[in-house]
Amino acid sequence: MKKKYFQILVTTFACLSLAILFAACGNNNGLTPITPLLRGEMQATISGYGTFYTKNSQVTDDGSKYTIIASVPTTDGTKDSVSITLVATKKGIPPYTIDFASDLNSEMVYCILQPNGTCFNYKVQQGIGSGSMKITSVTDNDNVQGTFSGTFQNIAGSGTVTISDGEFYAPF
Repeated sequence: MKKKYFQILVTTFACLSLAILFAACGNNNGLTPITPLLRGEMQATISGYGTFYTKNSQVTDDGSKYTIIASVPTTDGTKDSVSITLVATKKGIPPYTIDFASDLNSEMVYCILQPNGTCFNYKVQQGIGSGSMKITSVTDNDNVQGTFSGTFQNIAGSGTVTISDGEFYAPF
């Protein structure tokens, strides 16, 4: 009788341990969305500024690279206040990751529009800032999806902005 209770106890403990292990080992890489984005959405967390979210992302394909652009309008809606531009070299069938240290043609740009109409730019590209971008899915003539994050360097001087948990679902 004691042996049977011991077996039940050990089995219960093992099942609980596995449940906890699988819950703790879930996908927590910071780049995969918990809720999938809808077509046209882009979102990211930007240090010092909060959440970037828009439903107007678009992608173009020039044959060698994808350019994904998204912006958030000013409160009166007359012009853009901030924008994110992602340029990714095409590397075949997704998923694939952009290596900014070796890729001369890829970049990520975060622009804060100034009152005079110029951009206060932060950038990741070869030799400037650091980050990663992953193209997770491409549906020809329909959309490009992926994730991005990085430490964007101010290109006009010193300072950085960290962008984390970036993701996009950009239609053509």
